[in-house]
Amino acid sequence: MNATANLEELTVADLFALSRENSAKLAAGLDAKDFKEIQEEAKGLSAPVAWNDLRTEMAGVMTDALDTKVIGGWVAAWQKCKEVKETAEKSRGAATTPFSCNLLEHTIDSTLHPYVNVFLGSKLVQKVDFEVMLSTEIDALLLNFMGGCIVSIQPGRCEWSGSIAMQGVQLIDRKLAQLELPGRVVLKEPIMVAEQH
Repeated sequence: MNATANLEELTVADLFALSRENSAKLAAGLDAKDFKEIQEEAKGLSAPVAWNDLRTEMAGVMTDALDTKVIGGWVAAWQKCKEVKETAEKSRGAATTPFSCNLLEHTIDSTLHPYVNVFLGSKLVQKVDFEVMLSTEIDALLLNFMGGCIVSIQPGRCEWSGSIAMQGVQLIDRKLAQLELPGRVVLKEPIMVAEQH
């Protein structure tokens, strides 16, 4: 998939091409044997709920939990990079002077641990933990700073691969989006880089 989405708005769900309306692949991996307690509670309701309806709703809520911005994972990794921290420090003392930091080809690996609380009526029946692994390969990148903040990004090609697992079972494992961002992306909200200590 080729995407030219707004970098600041790009979410993990976008990369997996998941939405509430398009969560069938995720739902298919939710095996009834892992949710016996939920099924028993659902059968005992005054209006029993079928497993297919339950897992479709659970997959939709799991998709909502992946509404995490991709750039947040990037920034968390860059906060640990010596060159990024040094450039941010230099820019702090000159709020109106731009500073740049070149990052060559690099990979950012992120792991998310979202969860879904399953309620039937007002009763919490089960907490469903799942794990999302995301790997971003970035060809080259130029970060522009002012006043200790990243104000724009000039990325080359970005490619993602990722997986979603629950209780050790892979629900989705695939190569994801390729993103081509022409030119410079000026951030609507500058991102502060933590001060060095």
